[in-house]
Formats: sequence, C-alpha cells, structure tokens
Amino acid sequence: GKYEGAKAMYAKAIKIDPSVVAAYHNRAIAYLHLREYDRAIKDCSKAIALDPALTDAYNNRAVAYYRKRNFKKAWSDVHKVTQSGGTVDPQFLEQLKKASGREH
Repeated sequence: GKYEGAKAMYAKAIKIDPSVVAAYHNRAIAYLHLREYDRAIKDCSKAIALDPALTDAYNNRAVAYYRKRNFKKAWSDVHKVTQSGGTVDPQFLEQLKKASGREH
C-alpha cells in the first residue's frame, strides 16, 4: 500500500542524508499507519534528537506509546508538547484520559 511505499521512500532519503528530520518524522507516521509502533517510536525519537522543538514528533510518539498501552510515556510526551506551547489533538487526549484513568 501507500504507507509501505512511503516507508521505503523515506528510508532512501535517510540513507542519502541522515540529518533530514522530516524524513524520520514522516517515516514514523507511515509506521504508525502500519501499526509498527516500536519503529514509529524509534523514528520519532531520532527526529526529536535532531530537532527537540518538533512538537509533532512528540505528538506522534505519544500516539505510538498509547497504542502500545504505555500510558505513562504517552502522558510524558503530551506534557512535553503542552510545555512547549504546542497543541494535542483533543480527541486523542480524551482517549488517553479514558484508557489511562488519569486526567493528566
């Protein structure tokens, strides 16, 4: 499917230039769609290491942690987003609250 193709395309981009933050982040999104959560977390973490201000990478890593039922780490990333002045999808926040039994 299209996410497999995207994954391969971003892998090639990373091989050419491993300093391109967007390649890691976009491949992480493809991994999320493919339910490859550990790989999504790894790529989000790499994107964050390259650009700590990239709140979207924290958001997407929070989703991956949530899907793995690691709510503590999901909340940690949510807090990093909000502390940086970023926004978290309200629908995701409600799902996380319900699943984790926590408000924040």
